[in-house]
Formats: sequence, C-alpha cells, structure tokens
Amino acid sequence: MSLIYVTGISGAGKSAVCDELTARGYEAYDADRDGFKSWYDRTTDERAADQRRWSDATVEWRGTFWLKVDPEKVEALAERARSHGRPIFLCATTPGEDAFWHLLDKVIQLSIGEATLRRRIAARIDNDFGKDPADLEEILGWHATTDESMRSFGATLIDAERPLDEVVDDVLRIALEES
Repeated sequence: MSLIYVTGISGAGKSAVCDELTARGYEAYDADRDGFKSWYDRTTDERAADQRRWSDATVEWRGTFWLKVDPEKVEALAERARSHGRPIFLCATTPGEDAFWHLLDKVIQLSIGEATLRRRIAARIDNDFGKDPADLEEILGWHATTDESMRSFGATLIDAERPLDEVVDDVLRIALEES
C-alpha cells in the first residue's frame, strides 16, 4: 500500500507513536530501536567501519560522524510497503532524509513547543540524547526551523502535545486518506 514517514524533533513522541501503532496492529518501525540507522562520515557520507552504540559515541566522534537512516533499508521497506495491504510506518528523524524522500508516500511531522520538548527530553529514560547541554542546544536549534522546513517539503503537521491516542488517530487518518 504505502510507506508513511512519521518524523519530528527529538522528544516529539515518535517512539510512543510507533509503539501505539504496533499495539493497534500496524507494522511500524522505530529507526533508533529497529536497526535502520548507521554512522556515516559527515564529510564523505561513507558508512563508518566502526558502528558504535550511541552511548559509546563521544562528542568528538559525533563531530566526525553522524547517525542517520540507511537509505537502502528504507528502499527495502518501501518495496515491501508496495505489496502490503496496509500502510507501513517508519518513525524517525535523521540527517540526509532527502536521500530517501522519493520513497515515501506521506510524511507526518509531529510538532511540539519548546517547553514540551524540554520537559520530555528531561523526563525520558530510554534515550540520553539531549541530556548533555550541548546536545540540548543542538536540538533547540533544530526546533526553531523544523516545522516550517518540513511543511515546505510537503509534510503534514500534527499537534503532538495532545494525548497519544488522539495523535495516533490523526496519524492513521492522514495515512489512510487517499492522496
């Protein structure tokens, strides 16, 4: 049927949406948890030979390499989605997503305000990204432009500050409506 990309800034709720979609019987993948990301050289964009866990990636390492979704894995997922009777969801945020944008049938941006972003990142226990002040500043920088940037590329924005069931209802409504 179609490959739906659910994206948003760190703390927007991508993992929670993915979990709820799965609980409702949909095929959904969290790029961070489900092996869709690899480290790539920031200069050459070549896949790094050393594939570290996030917890082992020092600030210096992250200055040289970035963790991003493998376009080949998205291509394989898009191929499966074409022969699937229901939508498949990929929940992620990643540098270089323009490399696989053409494979996506719909893009949904989970939008949150800065106060919610700060609160969620401070409270989360399953992901350390944003706990370091330098990481948080980087996230806040992205936050300032992400919604408008995604809208300009055709993403549909959803208010992700509402209760999770309402957010997922909207994700499904958008995913299932005819283009």
